Amino acid sequence: MVGASAAGLGVAEALRRDGHTGPVVLVGDEAHLPYDRPPLSKQVLKGEWAVERVRLRERDALDAAGVELVLGARAVGLDTGAARVALSDGSTVGYDGLVVATGVRPRPLPAPHAAAEVHTVRTLDDALALGAALRPARSVVVVGAGFLGVETAAVAREMGLSVHVVDVAAAPMAQLGPVVAARVARLHERHGVVLHLASGWPPSSPRGPARGSGSPTGPRSTPTSSWPRSAPCPTRSG
Repeated sequence: MVGASAAGLGVAEALRRDGHTGPVVLVGDEAHLPYDRPPLSKQVLKGEWAVERVRLRERDALDAAGVELVLGARAVGLDTGAARVALSDGSTVGYDGLVVATGVRPRPLPAPHAAAEVHTVRTLDDALALGAALRPARSVVVVGAGFLGVETAAVAREMGLSVHVVDVAAAPMAQLGPVVAARVARLHERHGVVLHLASGWPPSSPRGPARGSGSPTGPRSTPTSSWPRSAPCPTRSG
């Protein structure tokens, strides 16, 4: 299994449950044991949970199941003829059957930016780094109004930051349909999050209406000058 998160771990454990007696190897590019990702943008980002609490299995449980871990090595090549996966540390791993469970990665911002001020939210280390950056911050821009984006925005507001959320979609969490999206938008506005919808990055000239919190007249355009200039960590959520 290439990918040591919930999907890869689930396949490995299912193989053992179904009676597979051959080697089972779980390859992951992170040094951490398999962990649960949903808490990253909530409890971990807030600092409420320690790293150990998000682990899906401890090492002794995986050893007992006969699951070999290859952590901290990224899969960089595949030789289907030789049935081997090349890893970033120069080693290779052979296979009879291959499962690719690597998940997705957030797209980088198209505009030039200072790397130290821009964070993505995908891994445990990402969440820990962003949480550390948010604590002394005053404002943040979140690019992406999907699950991770709105959860990150909510946590940042709880921490007292000024929060702007940007998305090319016309509503946050639009994939859940217009009714849920509208309720999510109202909830975030009620808590002070400014939504720049049907817009994009960089926010030099927002397209379409930007929904602002506390506006008695409803949706309104937000001028460029109102964007936070001192945000230490604009965020890209995948």
